[in-house]
Amino acid sequence: MNSPLINADEKQKSASKQYQKQAILEVKDLSIHYIGANDITQAVKKVSFSIHPGEVLGLAGESGCGKSTIAFAIARLTSLPGLISDGEILFKGDDVLRYSEKQLRCYRWACTSLVFQSAMDSLNPVISIKEQICDTILAHKKVSLAEAVIRARELMMMVDLDPDRLDEFPHQFSGGMRQRIGIALAMALEPELIIMDEPTTALDVVVQRDIIEKIFELKEKLGFAVLFISHDLSMMAEFADRIGVMKDGVLLEIANSAEVWDKPKHAYTKQLGEAFLTLDAATGEKLTPISDEERLATPLLELKGVHKTFKTKKGWFGVKNFNALNDVSFKLRKGRALALVGESGSGKSTCARILSRVYKPSAGVLNYKGVCSSKLQSKQAVSDYQKAVQMIFQDPFSSLNPTLTIGYHLRRPLELHHEFENEQALQAKIYSLLKQVELLPVEEMAARYPHELSGGQRQRVAIARVLAIQPDIILADEPTSMLDVSLRTGVLDLLQKLKEEENIAFLYITHDMATARYFAEETAILYRGNIVEWGDSQTVANNPQHPYTQLLLDSVPDPKRPIAQRIKEGKNPLREIWDPLGKGCVYSQQCSGVFGECSHMDAPIIEVGKNHFIRQFEYL
Repeated sequence: MNSPLINADEKQKSASKQYQKQAILEVKDLSIHYIGANDITQAVKKVSFSIHPGEVLGLAGESGCGKSTIAFAIARLTSLPGLISDGEILFKGDDVLRYSEKQLRCYRWACTSLVFQSAMDSLNPVISIKEQICDTILAHKKVSLAEAVIRARELMMMVDLDPDRLDEFPHQFSGGMRQRIGIALAMALEPELIIMDEPTTALDVVVQRDIIEKIFELKEKLGFAVLFISHDLSMMAEFADRIGVMKDGVLLEIANSAEVWDKPKHAYTKQLGEAFLTLDAATGEKLTPISDEERLATPLLELKGVHKTFKTKKGWFGVKNFNALNDVSFKLRKGRALALVGESGSGKSTCARILSRVYKPSAGVLNYKGVCSSKLQSKQAVSDYQKAVQMIFQDPFSSLNPTLTIGYHLRRPLELHHEFENEQALQAKIYSLLKQVELLPVEEMAARYPHELSGGQRQRVAIARVLAIQPDIILADEPTSMLDVSLRTGVLDLLQKLKEEENIAFLYITHDMATARYFAEETAILYRGNIVEWGDSQTVANNPQHPYTQLLLDSVPDPKRPIAQRIKEGKNPLREIWDPLGKGCVYSQQCSGVFGECSHMDAPIIEVGKNHFIRQFEYL
């Protein structure tokens, strides 16, 4: 069996020579319709573009613009109610739309493969990784099982995963690792074109950076072409050779990445670029510094020395402890926001669940208005706390009932927590809430169902539902991470308005340092259940002291530093902070020993600047 690692340099040189000669894929005047019960919608309108060997073509645009519809059409996966109504898709001059089922079997995965947005959904949860990779190889190539296993191990090493974990199942890997497995599967048969549909959208910024750099390295080594689909124009600008921008099924413009980012021709492209919130732009101009009086005042909500340990199964009968939080302390102040920043699994959502009293802390104290929550035992006290502390969830669609109108979603909390003289007064309050979150016209919005709204509009409904209860504190768990870039700032501006006008305290959970700096007065960096750095948001962003904070900032997309330049500069040594395998002591790879022997769990806290703190040991 031929190994893709053999003659990698020759492949790259060959791809470079062919770049200007012949396109590997040509899409000509492609039109796609969706047939509904009462109408027909044109999702893609006369779209044309080409991809050359070794090239990365980015396809950018907001959700619903037709990007994924084109990707599925190229792989001939379009099915009813979707219908390819016009155009051609040429792979090396052959019209893919005329392929027979036998030809498609050879074309899919061997010539063109896909990496999907959600790796967990695209991998079979009940089959081991080895079986899934080997099945792909054996279905297309006449090789033995032993040879397929050797190839599977090779693929795992190519994407920097331990080949000894081939016998494990998808749920045993992190989100970033699962996405790497998806890439390995896509490369199993050495395709000439890989279509990547939002492969990093659901990932943390550090993991996203690793995945993008790994894709680029493999592309340079093996010479395959990439169609990279994303709504994040900034990330695409540092990764793609050319970018096409889509809106409402139309390809508005296509040009070199630098030209699209620096000198966009279409007004919408300019709008898409400006919607990206850079660290430099997120200066927090709308925020006022926290005064010394506020810092000394009793906070609305406070975690003090909180630990949280979960018991998990070990084997058939064994039990082991998992420490999710270690000595976590922070305060939520009236009319202020604290951003809790960290990667997935760092303990951010666990903090939110303790604050909402879904979880009880294993140790430490939760104080509400200066009173320990353990003393709030009466039915009235518990009810008052639940009304005061509310959550906004990450996925606005799954948090809304698809069978109920928007008006009903707001009616229920109003009826449960407030009294109204008559139906007219209740309806007026529903309209008032919709107006408050800028969903207009209110009568039309109240009558709609969740699926009839955009992602940003659904998140505004979730915010209105929380406001109906009139809370003192809102726990916003990644409220913008699943939204298009163009919608994120609008939602943050709405939350900022509520913070100022309603004097609401916010815990803003995120992995995005730019939005943390934009919205929150204070930032705390959470790493593996430990807060490693905290202080005023501007100070933490401008003068990060902990290596993990520095890594988070370095991983933010920067169109002025293309991926090729980053790789040429060398891998950031701080990347060693993040150990995806998690073997041994969580600090073993990071501790330099400068401070001698120490107990990391009890490491002292030092003030490195005014209201700016870190753990003393050099690497946590």
